Amino acid sequence: MSGLPPSMLRLEWREAEGKLVAHFAPEQGATARERIDRGCLHEAIADGGWGALYRLDGAMDEFVRRVAAGQPFALEVAERRDGRLEIVLATDAMTAWLSLEPPFGGAPVTRAQVDAALAAQGVVVGILEGEIERALAAGIVERLPIARGRPPEPGVPARFQSLIPDIRRRGPRVDEWGVVDYRELGGLVVVKAGDALMRRSPAIPGRSGEDVRGGVIPADGVVDTPYAPDLRGASPSPDDPDLLIADITGQPLLRPDGVDVEPTITLPAVDLSTGNIDFDGSVNVTGDVIAGMRIRASGDVVVGGTVEAAQIEAGGSIVVRAGVIGCLDPRGALQPARLKAKGPIGLQFCENAVIEAGDDIAIGEFAVHSELTAPNCIVIGKPGARRSQLIGGMARAGAALSVGRLGSQAGVRTCLLVGYHPQVYSELAAVLEALTRNRAQQDDLRKVIALTRDDDRAARRAAKERAERTLAAAEQAREALEARHAELQAMLTLAANAHVAVGEAVYPNVEVQLGHAVWRSADSHGPGTLRLQDDAVVLTASRPGA
Repeated sequence: MSGLPPSMLRLEWREAEGKLVAHFAPEQGATARERIDRGCLHEAIADGGWGALYRLDGAMDEFVRRVAAGQPFALEVAERRDGRLEIVLATDAMTAWLSLEPPFGGAPVTRAQVDAALAAQGVVVGILEGEIERALAAGIVERLPIARGRPPEPGVPARFQSLIPDIRRRGPRVDEWGVVDYRELGGLVVVKAGDALMRRSPAIPGRSGEDVRGGVIPADGVVDTPYAPDLRGASPSPDDPDLLIADITGQPLLRPDGVDVEPTITLPAVDLSTGNIDFDGSVNVTGDVIAGMRIRASGDVVVGGTVEAAQIEAGGSIVVRAGVIGCLDPRGALQPARLKAKGPIGLQFCENAVIEAGDDIAIGEFAVHSELTAPNCIVIGKPGARRSQLIGGMARAGAALSVGRLGSQAGVRTCLLVGYHPQVYSELAAVLEALTRNRAQQDDLRKVIALTRDDDRAARRAAKERAERTLAAAEQAREALEARHAELQAMLTLAANAHVAVGEAVYPNVEVQLGHAVWRSADSHGPGTLRLQDDAVVLTASRPGA
């Protein structure tokens, strides 16, 4: 004991209490106590055969301090401790964690103690027997999961499976470049009355779960969606309510919860023999649409041949397998071909045409002296492709335009307007002005309410109530204006990413406007991409064909 006389330090084990008591009795003239520290005490405890006991750190520090005072005393410095356990439950009662402390001269935690603690917490489900045994064997663990509840199993909503392999949705098919592929827009798939269209698989309910206390956790409900009640030209089979069949012959169009069958007509051509076509459905023309004729359809229009100086309007998409060509009328005036669709428009080529799509415009080869308008993309050839060309006219695209050659070596004036939405800027200015007026109105109304708050006169009370009603309406109007402001700002953000991709060459006399910035080509340029950089249009060169 580092020179401490045995008579000065005596350790006493009190079995009944499970405590080890250190006695200090100083001797006359002894100086060994000056060298007593915690190491001396630890050594004495180990030498006495009590090394497995739990040392009371605070008491041992106190022992050293009091020895230095030179007065006799006795102090408990170690004790016997059994192993300890703690079980904690998650707030959702889906997990129970076990923590174990090892024994110090006492008994280890037993399985019976763990079981009793689980029972006291009400844990009866999902007990992990192997984890408990592993924890007891280790003797010490920290927040080990020893019980897990069973989460609810989600159900399966009603599913709808098309039984027509070639059926398509109303609208574009998107290719690997993220744009419409004009070659994938049509023909028309035709079904006959009685044909099977779709199979509905009813919803499968979920399975309830259980927490570790045995509490039931109900599964979320699933919607057993029926067929849409407003399907056109189709209805469930009388023999099988989950089987949808066609009521009429026509073009099937896929919906999330059913299939519409749209009436279709197929014509060899549209000319003087057929007259103009105005049809509530889809129109399939296997041949040409000659100059001066008109087609109006609520569905899709597919033309297998050429569209001359005719007009086509469609509530769906328009596909022209060949070209669209304007021509001269008998008086020598140019009559453009006109195509307008609420969906995408795809064609092989166009010349002297006015084309307006509700989605993308996809042209296989070239566009000459035409006016093209699309809220999303205009693609002439595949993106980055060569040997496709845009010559003359005006092309307007909300997001992007892609072409092989832009303009012509002859310097024909060719104009592009991409990512510029004057109507968005105009509406944004109007919305900001309306928000300013709305804030001023709300400020005035709050002043009226404050002035009349404590006035009990009938006229003032009525004025206050009117002001409060008007204020509530103004706050609702402000919320709507702010939502529209956010939508318009998002549109402008998209416009900021607008670009023109050219796969082979840009020729002279080409003008490109991106947003508010304008770029003009005085010379020929190689392939590249035109983008906005620091409020200026910049042509970034790329390798030919890249």
